[in-house]
Amino acid sequence: MAGLISSKRELDEQIPSPAQFNHVIAAVPLDGKILWMDTTAETASMGLLLAPVRDKLGLAIPPAGNAHIERTPANPPAPSLYNFLCTGQLDEHGHFTGHVEANIQGDVSVVLLNAFRNTPEAQWKELLQRAMRTQGFGGEISNPEIGAAQEPDKPFHEAMDYSREKFYQWKDEDSSHWIDAPMPLMGGELAPGIKQIKPADDPELGALGSNVYESAMALPKDWTITLPPNVDLIENWAEYSAQYGFKNGTFHVRRILLMKMNSVPLEEWDKYLAFRRHCL
Repeated sequence: MAGLISSKRELDEQIPSPAQFNHVIAAVPLDGKILWMDTTAETASMGLLLAPVRDKLGLAIPPAGNAHIERTPANPPAPSLYNFLCTGQLDEHGHFTGHVEANIQGDVSVVLLNAFRNTPEAQWKELLQRAMRTQGFGGEISNPEIGAAQEPDKPFHEAMDYSREKFYQWKDEDSSHWIDAPMPLMGGELAPGIKQIKPADDPELGALGSNVYESAMALPKDWTITLPPNVDLIENWAEYSAQYGFKNGTFHVRRILLMKMNSVPLEEWDKYLAFRRHCL
């Protein structure tokens, strides 16, 4: 059966008007439940609704009988994930070379699948280069590999070699250098001094799931490094940990963000801001 829903607003049940809807999805009764599907998403796996139409009231219209109000699921059928691994080496001139692999599942994988399916394979390197730069990877990629481009039920896989001159905040005139792990942002980081206005509703965290980032960067011989302090944050709605190590000349970093709830209770706004500031 068809389902009418809005991707921009919550349904007001007191106003019975079709003008409240701007999107059509499918609703399939299955084993006493409703399986929602959005064919517009094109590459979404079975039962996966994107964020704008999750946890919203919609109008289910059966082939026969009366239409009725149903709420869509708050989360995808499988937890979202972003597993990232980068290994490489930094030379004494600040040139980093390495290899990157990532497996992605959830809303981001749908966006990536659509982008690569609608782009000629000869242009995949350029597309992946642009995507990596939005995540802070300002260098150059080569030898890109894209897996599962036609398989939405599997995590989206990408791999590439990566090279960057003057890695991170490298300055030739400085005898000491500020470097960080070659990995993307977790999302939601809040830099010191940035002000945030308290919203009227609970801050949204998105779908349940995890980001697991790991990197291993070999430094030039006889170099040392001052490690940042490890971080362990545990809240009812999310957990974050960052572990730093230096062994046999290699700088190791592991960062994990676990989303346990879809939103943060508004009364914990200050805790939420503090949490985001520690995720840098």
